[in-house]
Amino acid sequence: MPPKPSSPPLTHFLCLPLATFASTAQLTASITRLAKDQAVLRSPSAPAPQTPDSRRSSITSSSDDGSAAHKSATFLPPKAIRPAGTLHLTLGVMRLRGKDNVEAAVQFLDGVNLGRMLKDAAAVAASTTSQEPSVSTAAETGGSDARAKEAAATADRSSSLHPVPGARETLATGSSPVDAAASPPQPLVLKLQGLHPMAAPHETSVLYAQPHDPTNRLFHFAKSLRDEFERAGFVLEEKRELKLHATIVNTIYAKEKKGRGKGGGRGRGGRNRREGQLKFDATELVERWKDEVWAEVKVERVAVCEMGAKEDEEGKVRYVEVGAKKMPG
Repeated sequence: MPPKPSSPPLTHFLCLPLATFASTAQLTASITRLAKDQAVLRSPSAPAPQTPDSRRSSITSSSDDGSAAHKSATFLPPKAIRPAGTLHLTLGVMRLRGKDNVEAAVQFLDGVNLGRMLKDAAAVAASTTSQEPSVSTAAETGGSDARAKEAAATADRSSSLHPVPGARETLATGSSPVDAAASPPQPLVLKLQGLHPMAAPHETSVLYAQPHDPTNRLFHFAKSLRDEFERAGFVLEEKRELKLHATIVNTIYAKEKKGRGKGGGRGRGGRNRREGQLKFDATELVERWKDEVWAEVKVERVAVCEMGAKEDEEGKVRYVEVGAKKMPG
């Protein structure tokens, strides 16, 4: 039986960039401190630090057959730590073929009413958070709490890009429809906190910071935006729930691969490039960094970016934005 043809590579992704003029310095400082953590290996031959509260963390490499082969290196390779300029919240991934398709996606973004989406998200949050757990937190962390899922389903059913004029503004702000329509939405300000494993902490390859939004608008806003791009055919549909996270560590960048640029990135193979990915025990890192606030970020724009981060003229690693739209507020 002939092998199943592989899917075309991913080319772009829709995201909320987190490295802004105001946040980059704080993100860089936090990431620099992480790189100096005792669990981070700074050279292949460096001896593991021996301290009472630390233990050696073996790195393994998962092969295609599911087996794990132990590597000689221990602790977290520094190349796995992502540069500040690459941090973002992914909303969806894309396969855009040709210049015309890319331009169409950018034009679609330009036509999206982000202000309306933010106000809708505020109304949905106001109608659910007073009685239910935070929908955004439950969704972002993959929580299985039944009440949170029910609240998320209710929010999805009630969310619309074209609500009855004034109804949601009145609910969200308590003001009249005329006043609410005239006032700009409140800026979306997030706090990136903690260090969370994407898998079991003792055997993971990705660590991320979780975005916290005190207004509980983030998840509703992000999901509405992703859904619009899915319906338009630009973002690929995914069965799993949207999980907003800012990747701080990904060991796929610690393994040399042919054809990879300096900055790394999802690459032309996109999310399919998982063979041989390194895994490590992040238990102590997660515990030590659980209260870390990486930065407070005012979300300034929505962007369509090329896969694969690149080094710019200033030597900073970031994703190339082929199009972006400024956030209101």
